[in-house]
Amino acid sequence: MKRISIALLSGGKDSTLTTVKCIEKRGKECEIVFLDTGWEHIETYKHIALLNRLFIERWGISITHLKSVTMKDLVLSKRFFPNYPRRYCTYFLKLKPFYDWLLNRHKKEDFDLVEIWTGVRKEESEKRRDRKPVMVFKKGAKIRKSIPKLPFHTIYVYPILEYAEEEVFEELKRLDIPVNPLYRKGHKRVGCYPCLASERSIKHVIKDALAGDEFAKERVEEIKRLEEILGRKVKKKSINELIRKEYLLSRQKSLSGFVVSK
Repeated sequence: MKRISIALLSGGKDSTLTTVKCIEKRGKECEIVFLDTGWEHIETYKHIALLNRLFIERWGISITHLKSVTMKDLVLSKRFFPNYPRRYCTYFLKLKPFYDWLLNRHKKEDFDLVEIWTGVRKEESEKRRDRKPVMVFKKGAKIRKSIPKLPFHTIYVYPILEYAEEEVFEELKRLDIPVNPLYRKGHKRVGCYPCLASERSIKHVIKDALAGDEFAKERVEEIKRLEEILGRKVKKKSINELIRKEYLLSRQKSLSGFVVSK
């Protein structure tokens, strides 16, 4: 049975350590795939390029870059911003391009088994607490509603499932693998910048913009333009309303070193 092994790399700490685990286990058989949403921070793109050079130098493996439609074009085509009840972005920007790529490869190559290594940790959410380290699906099984039945066996591998966040950073440091510089700016997650379904993520980008991050300022302006074109607010409040709120909060926090009571 011919197997291909794929590590999904986002540029974050968890997917980076998972990629290294895959390489340690599968060597050059490990393929690395980065799914580009066209909505990452410029520092993430620079970091992916850095990791690509490191993986080539250390293991002789380069990163495969997959990109279909961009977040901006997707939002314009859907005519509304993604939200948690209708988070269409994950399917069109991540799942669909990846499985389309796999299915197209299967038409040309002779493989029976696909091993997919993913940086999932139980600590991240309640939904992941019951996840097993390995999940096996036989050929033709329905993996999830949005994924077509696959003409090969599929194994999902979660090598850092039991890791705490601190352990991930510590192991990457021990392995001399750099981490995304966005973590130093206080970001807990890296990826879409911002996640348009998350008000918290949008607020973080606004805070970066207010702190002088030029790329964050550009991204905020891009969200403003999307609001104008769509005639919709990015959340229940418009981006300008969210900016005003974060600005006032930042002024309160800086006043005499304490927060002014509301």
